[in-house]
Amino acid sequence: RKKGNQRYHNLTEEQKERYREHTRKYRANLTEEQKQRDRETKRKWYANQPEEQKQRYDAQKRNMRANMTEQQKEITLRKAVLSGVKRRAEKRDPPLPCNITFQYLNVIWPLDNKCPVFGTPFERGKGQPINTSPNVDRIEPELGYVIGNVQILSHLANKIKSDATPAQVLAVGQYLVEQERERAST
Repeated sequence: RKKGNQRYHNLTEEQKERYREHTRKYRANLTEEQKQRDRETKRKWYANQPEEQKQRYDAQKRNMRANMTEQQKEITLRKAVLSGVKRRAEKRDPPLPCNITFQYLNVIWPLDNKCPVFGTPFERGKGQPINTSPNVDRIEPELGYVIGNVQILSHLANKIKSDATPAQVLAVGQYLVEQERERAST
């Protein structure tokens, strides 16, 4: 008996596309509870694999990422950003409203793929966000991650902004500039 992915690799391109389309439709209709159950099943499957199999699986994933086109990497990055937003909204006590979609994220994403504050290109950190990682920022934090209340900034810009008002951010900036001038003049 052939294993699942061996059967898939023996399909024609047309059959693979039909399979992928079917999978996309199936996943689009899943409830959050079903998606969570699927993720948990995958985590358990991975945890029960022998170490050698985990290493093989991880190597395949690394190889797949290395062979992705820039467009595929961009889509993967945006999907990761969206799933992180949804996860953070759910973890809050009480949970924050979250109705943004992948399509909406694409609408508000900067066309040049750079932070609108610093102009630095967005990059993905490995496991943890880095200063140039894209972040979904809540303009009015108490409203949550809802359409019309979010923007895409770098992780650094979002950290600096955090819960401060624009006047507070400017005050800190002016203070730091003054301190730098004093140090330069001595």
